[in-house]
Amino acid sequence: MTTLVVSLTTPLYGQHLLNKKISITLSPQTLGKALTAIGHKEGFYFSYNSDMIPGDSIVHVSVREKTLKEVLRSLLGSGYAYRETGNYIIIRPKAADGGMYVISGQVIDKATGDKVPNASVYESNQFISTLTDAQGYFHLRLHDRSPRSILTISRVHFNDTTFMLQPGYDQALTVYISPIRSIRLKPVTVTPTSRIEGMWLGKLFISSKQKIQDINLSRFFVRQPFQYSIVPGIGTHGKLSAQVVNKFSMNILGGYTAGVNGFELGGLFNIDKKGVRYAQVAGLFNTVGGNVKGVQVAGLYNGVMDSVQGFQVAGIHNKVKGSFTGVQIAGLSNHVAGNLSGLMLAGITNRTPQNVNGIQISGILNRAHRIDGLQLAGIWNSSETTVQGAQLALINRTRNLKGWQLGLLNISDTSSGYHIGLVNIVRHGFHRLSFGWNESFDMNIAYKSGNKKLYTVLLASVRVGENRKAFALGYGLGNESTFSPRLSLVTELSERVIYNGQWNDLPMLSRLQTAAQVRLTDKISLFAGPSFSVFFPPAQAPPKGYGSISPSNHYFSLGDRLKGWLGGGAGITFF
Repeated sequence: MTTLVVSLTTPLYGQHLLNKKISITLSPQTLGKALTAIGHKEGFYFSYNSDMIPGDSIVHVSVREKTLKEVLRSLLGSGYAYRETGNYIIIRPKAADGGMYVISGQVIDKATGDKVPNASVYESNQFISTLTDAQGYFHLRLHDRSPRSILTISRVHFNDTTFMLQPGYDQALTVYISPIRSIRLKPVTVTPTSRIEGMWLGKLFISSKQKIQDINLSRFFVRQPFQYSIVPGIGTHGKLSAQVVNKFSMNILGGYTAGVNGFELGGLFNIDKKGVRYAQVAGLFNTVGGNVKGVQVAGLYNGVMDSVQGFQVAGIHNKVKGSFTGVQIAGLSNHVAGNLSGLMLAGITNRTPQNVNGIQISGILNRAHRIDGLQLAGIWNSSETTVQGAQLALINRTRNLKGWQLGLLNISDTSSGYHIGLVNIVRHGFHRLSFGWNESFDMNIAYKSGNKKLYTVLLASVRVGENRKAFALGYGLGNESTFSPRLSLVTELSERVIYNGQWNDLPMLSRLQTAAQVRLTDKISLFAGPSFSVFFPPAQAPPKGYGSISPSNHYFSLGDRLKGWLGGGAGITFF
């Protein structure tokens, strides 16, 4: 084996040898002598294995203003790779480099001459990329797959620079990129859009270099049929994975892509900058920077920075920053920042600061801005404005009720709907305090709250006198129909539990009362009217001092121990 070396006579002052343009004419001679003559004229060394180069073949050289790499390709063909080392050009067959070649170089600001760090350098066909270092240098290993490759340099605040490469040999480049020309504009207020990289999961799983790539390549996105990755940045699309929208995405541990238009499966997590369509499944969490249309399932958490249309399930929490249409299920909590149309189901809490046109069901708490549907919670329902539907919980709260509230405590500011509960509070609605008499009790005190359509009644009754004492607590529902500003008809159905000297056998009294009510002033009314009562007496006679509330002579039997009678009552109402 012999090595041919041609001496250098003229310095190149930083110009890369392979890109140096030469002009030379040689008479027909052997290839080895031609290479020697070129090196001697231009001033550099060739280094190669003479067993690999057909040095005895006859060639004719006549070129003008062509780069050295073009001349070498015309002399040797495309089966060789070239590497510059100082003032040497090393020639070797491509097979010796496994079909790979190296692109290295430096990126410089054309306007200032400064070195440009953190510029993205990538070959878009092979999805191979890197970032320049602090001095603007980069290094890429590319596959020799096609007659030419496209290299692009992108940097925020600079114009993208793209040029063609002749593959198959190592190359060293100096690339000048131009800054974007600034234009003075009138001042405006800009509300920045949230980026997935700014979320806590993005900060945890996306590296700083990937975030720089995202900023530099914000306008570069491509579509591919599939991708396979182990963790973000290690996979079929490498560091450019966040710029690719895939039809099928498979992430062994986790992946970071531009989006999915088909199906994505992650062993632990999936992170997508843009939207997801059709299906996404992860063992721990899914985080999507755009819309989701389809099915999204995660063992712990789903986070979507825009809207969702479809079916979303998480073991712990779902969070959507836009609107939601479909079914959302979480083991603990759901949060939709926009409007909800559909079903929201959670073990503990559902929260929708906007409107709900559908159903919220939770074990403890539901919150929404407006309800056009149903809120069902174990403890608390809250609507910030209007309920045009129903609330069912121990405690229900809304500003304006136009539907139903069913609970232990119902609260609203105004109401034109129906309250069914132990205590109904309408701040700007119906409040009455009545004192009256009827055939069973000497004094009845009733607090009425709700609205005229349907109000609740809390009752306390007492009867005094020798051998006739009795006390009662009760609950009822009522309606007030207004005929004129001063005349109305009151109808109330109530149930009382009576104490008449013994706790182990408490009698019950059911009563239907109708009464005409005449308003004397804005705060005072008188009422009187007939009633029908059904009484279930105790098994034993009351002890001394207490007596039965049933009439002694004008009742009728309704069955075993059950008595009924007609009666009446009258009284005064305040407020």
